[in-house]
Amino acid sequence: MNGEGWAWPYGVVLLALVAGLVIVFVQLN
Repeated sequence: MNGEGWAWPYGVVLLALVAGLVIVFVQLN
């Protein structure tokens, strides 16, 4: 279970990056 400790924050960062990209795309269009 401890081996997955890195996946949680990493997934949150990825979601934040994707959300940022989507917002930028919407603003450009």
